Amino acid sequence: MGYSKDRVSIYQSIDARETVRRLRTEITRLRQIIKKSQEDKKALRRVESILKMWASIINPDYKMIYAEIKRVLALRD
Repeated sequence: MGYSKDRVSIYQSIDARETVRRLRTEITRLRQIIKKSQEDKKALRRVESILKMWASIINPDYKMIYAEIKRVLALRD
């Protein structure tokens, strides 16, 4: 017996929520990197590369990730 489409989408959304939770933890860590860094441009590039990696992992939640990226970059100013 296979999974119904509803059940599969529920499991996918649970997995996506867990991944987004981990993303938020990572973003908190990245905020600390930005605050501590003397060389702001290097820190920003590091943050952007890590966030792009996360965004490529979680395609279904790309809009959520993009919003988080914008929030992180706004902290820089």
